[in-house]
Amino acid sequence: MKIRIIFLMFLSIVLMFTGFSSTYASETYSETKLQNKINLYRLNMIADTFKSGDNEIIYHWNDKDGISRSVELIVTVNEESGNISLVKEKNTSLTEEIDAIKTSIEQKDSSSFKILSLPQAKYKLNGGSTSSQFANQHSFDRHKYESGAASSCSRSRYAKDVDVKDLRSSTIALPDEKYTVKQEDNSYITYYIKQYTGRVISMNMSDYGNSYYHRVLRDGTLEVTHHPYCF
Repeated sequence: MKIRIIFLMFLSIVLMFTGFSSTYASETYSETKLQNKINLYRLNMIADTFKSGDNEIIYHWNDKDGISRSVELIVTVNEESGNISLVKEKNTSLTEEIDAIKTSIEQKDSSSFKILSLPQAKYKLNGGSTSSQFANQHSFDRHKYESGAASSCSRSRYAKDVDVKDLRSSTIALPDEKYTVKQEDNSYITYYIKQYTGRVISMNMSDYGNSYYHRVLRDGTLEVTHHPYCF
């Protein structure tokens, strides 16, 4: 009888440990899978656009053959933490299709992202403070170069002698990353992000340093705004 009780106690402990291990492994796998998707789609680059709950996003890329591809995503943000809790491909759940998307994006990144091939932001005397270089008055008023003015991630300013118009056109024409985000009014804004080399793109930001990224927002073909970008 004693031996049987000891055996049952031992069996209970084993089962309890096994259950704990399985739960821990499952949670760890889920967290790893989530982080992998955040990294794959570079969602940190548009984290400032997310609201609590579900966000509908289209991630665009050109594959290794230069063919334009896209995938619709649902990105869920936890209301309490403000962190991404789920990333789901909207129109597919097949492992083979998701793996093909992952492979295509990884091939694009490995072939196109080389630090030595980054474009140089073009020089233009007083370009950062010339209104005709900007898409609209809002962009000019908020992001123009101003001697002695503060520049930060929440209000970035262009450097003094940068060709803003060329930055706008080249960012749209050949973005490193491109996202279309559904707005609360059911309209869509497309975000184009491109990395450049050289310190001419932006003023030193008080909370970031020099940014080498540029972002353009478009509603259809209309440029909404554009600015040096940090994330």
